[in-house]
Amino acid sequence: MEIKKSYRKLVLIYHPDRNTQGEQFTSYFLELQEAYDVLSDPDKRRAYDEQYIFHYGSLSTNYVNSADAILKEFAHLSQLTKDYHLGGYPKSMILDYFTYMIHEPHPQIVQENLTVEVRASLNIYVIDTLSIMHYLDVKDREEEILMMLDSEGQNDYFVKMKSMRKRYQFQKIKPWLVLIFSLVFLYVMYHFA
Repeated sequence: MEIKKSYRKLVLIYHPDRNTQGEQFTSYFLELQEAYDVLSDPDKRRAYDEQYIFHYGSLSTNYVNSADAILKEFAHLSQLTKDYHLGGYPKSMILDYFTYMIHEPHPQIVQENLTVEVRASLNIYVIDTLSIMHYLDVKDREEEILMMLDSEGQNDYFVKMKSMRKRYQFQKIKPWLVLIFSLVFLYVMYHFA
């Protein structure tokens, strides 16, 4: 809704019929129209987001070869996670990005080059990113994740995994709980009606 309002305001300002001042307004109006086209269509927006992140954003290089660059990538990944909670990037894209970042040679570079203070920041970024992931996705990548973390980060990881495991187990039995509750409710309603 906010996009639509902004689009309409800008269209009134930059429409070629209202501004006869030249090509600059016409080209800006066409860019504006194209941007609104992409932002108003969920499929086009998802495709644009994926293209932006993987081609123009942080993963524009095939290989991140310094500890500082890895830390910067994880900071970016943590921000994407926060954006996901606000309805931003697709979860699958964030998971792919995370998987890329935890594979070799990144853990080795981190272990060899990061100071204790910087490792603490990295721990926070990695644990933040886990918040949107499914328990099984994290469990499958556990060895690589642990290589990225120092001992304090590993403790935080195990606490996070315990909570994720409980949530996963609850999600598995939730349909049965709903069914049992519904049957008990129907039974009580039938006998007291």
